[in-house]
Amino acid sequence: MSAQQTTSPATPDSPTDLRERIRTARPSLSPAERQVADWVLRQPGTVLSLPVAAIAREAGVSQPTVIRFCRSMGCHGLSDFKLRLAQGNVARDTAPARIASPSGMRVLQNAIDSLTTLQDRFDPGTLDAAVALVDNAHRIDLYGFGSSGVVALDTQTKFFRYGIPANAYSDPYLVSMSLNVLQAGDVVIAISKSGALPELQTAVERVRELGVRVIAVTAPGSPLAALADVVLPAGVDDTVADRSMVARILHLALLDALVLEVALRKGSALHHADQPE
Repeated sequence: MSAQQTTSPATPDSPTDLRERIRTARPSLSPAERQVADWVLRQPGTVLSLPVAAIAREAGVSQPTVIRFCRSMGCHGLSDFKLRLAQGNVARDTAPARIASPSGMRVLQNAIDSLTTLQDRFDPGTLDAAVALVDNAHRIDLYGFGSSGVVALDTQTKFFRYGIPANAYSDPYLVSMSLNVLQAGDVVIAISKSGALPELQTAVERVRELGVRVIAVTAPGSPLAALADVVLPAGVDDTVADRSMVARILHLALLDALVLEVALRKGSALHHADQPE
């Protein structure tokens, strides 16, 4: 008898079971997230094999809603959610780093989630306005300090690839010197994750005094965004641990779109495409 008692199965749907947690949290979720919860509870096996777009379609919600639902359940993103659903173990005090997952998956999933959110919220009219400014500019300067300087240099290279002159500056002293040659009709593209760097704000304020137009690639609602003529929004959720890395990916994606659209408008994209690298 005692042997049978020691081998009895564990109680199903224990507090660490993700499905139980979904059931418990369901009343407090938004209506859209509740739709995702209901679909997951009906299809706990199917969700493991579907991408975010398919899950959103099946649940009748947007892709960012699926990601928000996953985070409401204490997961970093969809991949983390699937892993925990499969394991049936998402105790609140379990550190995500302790869960066995492929190396680098958190960074990749955070980037995918942020790009999906950007795509869902992006206003094509904003990109069109930025393209118009760059297309008509006499001179194109790119300002970015720290890791944003790497993005500025990458964008300069992309412009060069399509035969469009541009200048990237990542040193505050060189930025101040560039102000001596800027004039009305030129464009400055200012790049910053936070949009709150004092040196960059000061430079952009002086740029505006010269009558130069400004495109900011930064967090919406930031001080830098307030100074710009056009803002290409690259906000990153505060809950993302690797915000700098994700922000850089968003900046590169937005600027790649800007460069390509300007090149297409100038008719130079086809002539310079597919260059060996």
